[in-house]
Amino acid sequence: MQRAAKYSVSIDGEDVSSGFVAVLTSITVKDAAGKTSDTASIEVDDAGGSISLPRVGAQIEIGLGWDAPVVLFEGVVDEVKSTGSHGGGRMLSISAKSADTRGKLKQQEEKHKDKGTLGEVAQSWGKDAGLTDVKIHADLAKIERPYWSMDGESFMGWASRIAAENGATFKIMGKRAVMTPRSAGQSASGKPLPKITAEYGVNLISWSMSPTISRPAFKKFERRFYDPAEAKWKREEFEAREVGTGIEAVSSDRFAAADKDDAKRGAESSEKEADRDKGGGSVSIDGEPLAQAEAECELVGARPGIDGTYRIESVTHKYTRGGGYTTDLDLKQPKGEAGKDSRKSEPATKAPSGDASGRNNSALNTTGSGGSAAA
Repeated sequence: MQRAAKYSVSIDGEDVSSGFVAVLTSITVKDAAGKTSDTASIEVDDAGGSISLPRVGAQIEIGLGWDAPVVLFEGVVDEVKSTGSHGGGRMLSISAKSADTRGKLKQQEEKHKDKGTLGEVAQSWGKDAGLTDVKIHADLAKIERPYWSMDGESFMGWASRIAAENGATFKIMGKRAVMTPRSAGQSASGKPLPKITAEYGVNLISWSMSPTISRPAFKKFERRFYDPAEAKWKREEFEAREVGTGIEAVSSDRFAAADKDDAKRGAESSEKEADRDKGGGSVSIDGEPLAQAEAECELVGARPGIDGTYRIESVTHKYTRGGGYTTDLDLKQPKGEAGKDSRKSEPATKAPSGDASGRNNSALNTTGSGGSAAA
């Protein structure tokens, strides 16, 4: 039975989905864990010039789904571009990003605050930058430093730096911002993100995975700080969770930490990043609106040693005329059975039956009806 993929587009609060029925060629939404701003793009066939140009800075919401569209993107129109050639047709491209940098978000500032928590400082400085809501995960909000400073940085730059120093991800969505721990699989409110399954023969379209890579391997991670009581430099260390045979290298951060606690968090953050980078790859599945960066994805049915649980680094949702709705996942941080194949070496056996892609239904194709496609 075919499923109908559906989309929705709202500009400045007005649902304009029906206006795209005859001209839409693609919608792409990208959510990446290490990026401050998500991005989106809409491509339309502009042969008749029937779509009025949206203004740069217009509020835009984009949804994708099956039974009904799920809002996957909130932001502002960043660029509108027309392309064409004699005899080659005309196309209109609408690009958007979740962070509106026309205001004070990118304005460089010189600020400081003596003693305070990250939650307090981020809320105050975020409000100054034009944000209405800054949610900091409870584990991060309570971090306290004797001195906070914004040294010729924008709020976006400062928050991104602080997030990186504390093993977190910072992201802006319209007038809202969130900061969450990396690799925790939680939202800013502390709720777990939904786990995604990519299963051969069910929703898995393709994969390219390397669950074990030797390059990011270190024995331990360290960061230095200055102890004013003893008037000397000291170091905090964090051991790697898994140390392979022959791994002797030590990773040292070039920048000093504010104090002992900050140094400890920085060393732990570096270890977490190395753990994420020890392996991964990419998979493509039937459209999955619940997929989010930082959530987990369980790969099932690819092969022993490849199957297992991974962390989603980025998600790309794509809807195309003639191709339907698919979701591409960049995966990192293999866990469980990923990278482990304990079988003894044996002659090759007959491959399982089924088509090469593992799809359980026919190719995707559009229906031509308003805001939907068949899959």
